[in-house]
Amino acid sequence: MKKFYLLLSFSLFYLFGFTQATDLIISEYSEGSSNNKYIEIYNGTGASVALSDYRIWMVTNGGTWPETTITFTSGASIADGEVYVVANGSASSTILAEADQTTGSLSFNGDDAVGLAKDISGTLTLIDAVGEDGADPGSGWDVAGVTNATKDHTLVRKSDVCSPNTDWDDSRGSNATDSEWIVYAQDTWTYLGSHTGNCGGSSTPTITVSPSTLNGFTYVEGNLPSPEQTFSVAGTDLTTDINLSAPTDYEISETAGTGYTNTITLTQSGGSVTATTIYTRLKASLAVGDYNNEDITVSSSGAVSQTVTCSGSVTSAITLNPLTLTGFTYVEGSGPSTEQTFTVEGTNLTADINLSAPTDYEISETTGSGYTTSITLTQSGGSVGTTTIY
Repeated sequence: MKKFYLLLSFSLFYLFGFTQATDLIISEYSEGSSNNKYIEIYNGTGASVALSDYRIWMVTNGGTWPETTITFTSGASIADGEVYVVANGSASSTILAEADQTTGSLSFNGDDAVGLAKDISGTLTLIDAVGEDGADPGSGWDVAGVTNATKDHTLVRKSDVCSPNTDWDDSRGSNATDSEWIVYAQDTWTYLGSHTGNCGGSSTPTITVSPSTLNGFTYVEGNLPSPEQTFSVAGTDLTTDINLSAPTDYEISETAGTGYTNTITLTQSGGSVTATTIYTRLKASLAVGDYNNEDITVSSSGAVSQTVTCSGSVTSAITLNPLTLTGFTYVEGSGPSTEQTFTVEGTNLTADINLSAPTDYEISETTGSGYTTSITLTQSGGSVGTTTIY
């Protein structure tokens, strides 16, 4: 029965050329940290829609629709082009500021299905969903090629999706191009409270990137660039090529291990760029420090620009622990003070480690003797093992 209604809605759309969305759709889904859960519903039908005939359904850890039903607030409706947000009542204030309705019943994890049901001829029938009933998928469902995307992510419906869809495999797709969804990092609420629907006669250029966040780039000072990571870029209804620009401390390539540069152009063909893998890495020869929240920008004329946020660090080849020693003291005429210790360790070294004491202190590799103003620790194979200094 579910498939019959879905097929009917698509057939009417193509036979008669409706330019509006055929029904309400789930436009955004957030499986955020803690209680930061919400569902956004979009009306692109061309007219206001009362929600009295609609329900939110949920299935927890596998099962059959519906295990939980949420009824919309009495008298609630969605104007054309607007959204209605249902959120967990303990969600972040940012989410609650956009919420039209709150309830403790809206609590789900990545392996719980969430759907939109409609009263059709007196029978509540599923018309749209994130996930599906049946067996528990484990941690979550893959979406747009992103593993377990329904867990710890925000999903935003693409602007050219004009009809609800109960065929979850078709809706989630297998890559960024064929999916109806764009997958964003957990607690991404940038798009909450509005939705761009493009169901008219002309098409809006659209760029999708997945994932939108890359973390953990790292290497030891003086070493090679960091290991590379990847993301994908695709485009539809484009009027110009897609341009990628790397931030100051990162570089990008279309080829694994080579060809790195600051900018890339992906040539559109017939208004499209198929899903293309982009490699990125933290540049070589950077100083010790953190290189966080630097954005690769992805743009094309008329399209909403996308970003891939990169974070990483360059660590020192020499490790000291602790970094501070305090409390050295003795009574005038006695001394020296009681000794304290720290440790030195080195990796990926190209030369020995040299230690130099300040004017009023002295150092030794031996407790109680051998004190001097400088010490050399000889590296072997680029390493100095953990050494105690007095």
